[in-house]
Amino acid sequence: MYIHLAATLLLMGWFFALRLTPMAFLTVLFLVHFLLLAGWEARELRERFGREYEDYRSRVPFFLPRLKKTRRR
Repeated sequence: MYIHLAATLLLMGWFFALRLTPMAFLTVLFLVHFLLLAGWEARELRERFGREYEDYRSRVPFFLPRLKKTRRR
């Protein structure tokens, strides 16, 4: 999921650097696409891997990285 965050930040950077209104629309469009895609992927992975995926999902953030370190088991 971090690749989606990186792509969104890159598009935002281009928008602020170029000051093009279409770039703002493109950034919003891609962000919506990434979030919809992530939801679809999560459903697919839940069906395929079940409890194992739920355990993974509880340890890994969805879109933004955690700022605090978490303890490993």
